[in-house]
Amino acid sequence: MRWAFVLGGGAGLLAIAALVLAIVSSQNAVPDTLKSCLRDAGLTLAKGPESVGPLRRDIQAGRTVESSTRALGEDTAVLVAQPDYAMVILRVPDNPPVDGELLTRVAEDPALFSVVSLAPPNLNRIPAACVDKAAADVG
Repeated sequence: MRWAFVLGGGAGLLAIAALVLAIVSSQNAVPDTLKSCLRDAGLTLAKGPESVGPLRRDIQAGRTVESSTRALGEDTAVLVAQPDYAMVILRVPDNPPVDGELLTRVAEDPALFSVVSLAPPNLNRIPAACVDKAAADVG
């Protein structure tokens, strides 16, 4: 009878360990990898519209803002490259879509997106380099 309790308890512990492993392995590491890379390089994450002033000014002035997208697993990175700044926007599945209004939404409220960071001209290569690093982690 003791053996039944020992076997039952062991099976229960294995089930709990498998559940914990499944939860941990299913978490999206891309936002954390990207944030860490940007911060390590000296960039900050945009918290409000004042953090993305150059983008907002470009949009208000009607200037063309060039951007490109890159798939990172289930996430999408949007890179903006302008003469006086560079920017990365990370869209995770529960963020607004990547469409023609994306940059306007970011200029109005960058907090809608998982990661938004703006780099000055002397650091303009960092957003793309950090996206490359996150892509390597995705596999």
